[in-house]
Amino acid sequence: MSSIFEETSPSKETASSNSQAQLNKVIPEMLLFDIDGVITEPVTGEVEFEVVNAIVEILERGEPVAFNTGRGLNWVLRDILPHFEARLSKRSVMNKLCIVYQKGAFRLTFNEKGEPERSVAAPGISLPPDSLRQLYTSLL
Repeated sequence: MSSIFEETSPSKETASSNSQAQLNKVIPEMLLFDIDGVITEPVTGEVEFEVVNAIVEILERGEPVAFNTGRGLNWVLRDILPHFEARLSKRSVMNKLCIVYQKGAFRLTFNEKGEPERSVAAPGISLPPDSLRQLYTSLL
């Protein structure tokens, strides 16, 4: 299971340097999908390709989509996102995707080229000190 100590979490510097404009981006309508049990099969954890294909169609139409998960970004980027990227007509379609991870603590969006932008921390998130993060990851 992921934790807030995962290496893919934004640094304290990143979390505190987010402008209010980044935090207040308004999107009038967006489809929101949990990953576990929706994009993945609830019992086996296998990716549901029928669901992936339907979400890709939504993205291809230019409609915004968000994934919401309690897991860490590393897992999403490694085990989930490649299934979507392989089905897209062009990488730039990713700019309609937002990934909310670690129980809503962080958000990742993609630029016009479909490349990941810097993660944004939710307001009021305090990250553990680096020494504690290093100690935790060394125990894993």
